[in-house]
Amino acid sequence: MVTIYVLIDPWNNRPFYVGSTNRPLKERLKAHCNGLGTCHNMDEALRRKSMLLSAIIESPYKPKIQALFVCEESRATFCEALAYEILNDNGYVLYQTASRFQRYAAKYNKQFANK
Repeated sequence: MVTIYVLIDPWNNRPFYVGSTNRPLKERLKAHCNGLGTCHNMDEALRRKSMLLSAIIESPYKPKIQALFVCEESRATFCEALAYEILNDNGYVLYQTASRFQRYAAKYNKQFANK
C-alpha cells in the first residue's frame, strides 16, 4: 500500500507539494528535508520546493506532512496525479513537476469522455 501525502507550509497551512510513499511519513519528511542540497539538477518547481523547505527549516517552524489517502501501489501514480489536479484546480500553488502527471490526466479524461 502507498500513502499519498502533502507537504504543508506551516506559515499559511497550505499544501505546496503532493507525493507518494510506502515509507512512514516521518521518514519521508526527513528525506525531503535531507535532500535539500541536491537542487542543481532540479527543474524550477522542485528548486522552489527545496528553497521553501530550507526557509521553513531555518525558521522556528517545522514543515508538516499529512496523509491524504492510501491506495494500492499499482494505482499510486494515478492517485497522486488526481490529488495534484484537485489541489491545483482549487488554487493551491504546488511546487513539483506537473508534466509527470500529464499522461495520467490524459488517460483519465479519455476514459471518462467515452462514457
